[in-house]
Amino acid sequence: MIFLCDNRGQMLSMGNPRSGNHHDLYEIEDVIGEIIEILSEAEISHAGLFLNADSGFDSENLRQKLEMEEITGNIKTNPRNRITTDNDSYFDEKLYESRLK
Repeated sequence: MIFLCDNRGQMLSMGNPRSGNHHDLYEIEDVIGEIIEILSEAEISHAGLFLNADSGFDSENLRQKLEMEEITGNIKTNPRNRITTDNDSYFDEKLYESRLK
């Protein structure tokens, strides 16, 4: 399952469970849609949010989905992913580190 938490670790939303034998990006566009749907039902605006994610979530499809939903993806670049290793992707190291506090 993929969970969306606020900056204090309080869970706000989650995607439906997926089989455990898939990578982090399996059906990620659908999962983000499910997360946003739950936020909308709870009348929580998602526009303008920052989403911290580790390098396992570094994909052009996810970045495009987040942009389409007006969410800023703060996703650590995966050095093995040649598509997004350009320097055009937003990344704030301090914001990223705050996800572990």
